[in-house]
Amino acid sequence: MSVFEELESKTIETKYGKIFYRTNKKGSDVLVLIHGLAASSKSWIKFVEYLPKSLTLILPDLLGHGESEAPNIDYHVLYQKEIIEEIIKKEGITNYSVMGHSYGGWIASILAINNQNIKKLVLEDAGGLKDFFEVVVGTDKREQYKKDLLAKALMINANEHVLKSIIDDEFSSSQVTKEDLSKISSKTLILWGENDTTIDKKFAYIFNEDIKNSEVSIIKNSKHTSHYSNPEETANIVNNFLSSN
Repeated sequence: MSVFEELESKTIETKYGKIFYRTNKKGSDVLVLIHGLAASSKSWIKFVEYLPKSLTLILPDLLGHGESEAPNIDYHVLYQKEIIEEIIKKEGITNYSVMGHSYGGWIASILAINNQNIKKLVLEDAGGLKDFFEVVVGTDKREQYKKDLLAKALMINANEHVLKSIIDDEFSSSQVTKEDLSKISSKTLILWGENDTTIDKKFAYIFNEDIKNSEVSIIKNSKHTSHYSNPEETANIVNNFLSSN
């Protein structure tokens, strides 16, 4: 049986709806894995096979994704952050590491601002950066960007209301600023696919510049989802980072 198949399925009731997540609750070292837009906890199916067997894993399905409920509300990134915090509290965890991919990286970075409980932070091709959206806000690129992103997301997740609401939220005040990043004290690994055409790798260095205790690792011959396309290589980098002082 694979590591993913051994994970226990759980749910938690939140004010936003019922949230589904997977966990194994093994050791004292905990890693929370936050998936990207339109995906689910299943996106980590390859990646978790290469993580230490003693690691406690928590893999949520974000609100409006996977097996979690999808209420007819406005979807704000701060709601997703609150939900992650509720799961962590329910599991009785005080110190943990977090890895977020793309939209999940946006959530992870907000979760880490002024949060002393996060030991290590991994941002994989992370979204939400104000510098990124300034490239398209106020230009003719904006609506085309939103249209293209929605089309890609709908190929994975058919809930158009959820996806439109999240994409609209990307252009709100929830964007991560340089000041926000400066408040992250966790040791941080910034992972990026060398050939990412969704969020260019140049933004990895903006995260690196503004997060004090951070380093960048570029995955060669990879695009936007290194944890899926290059799971063993990506996991080895993450494992080394998590075990470092």
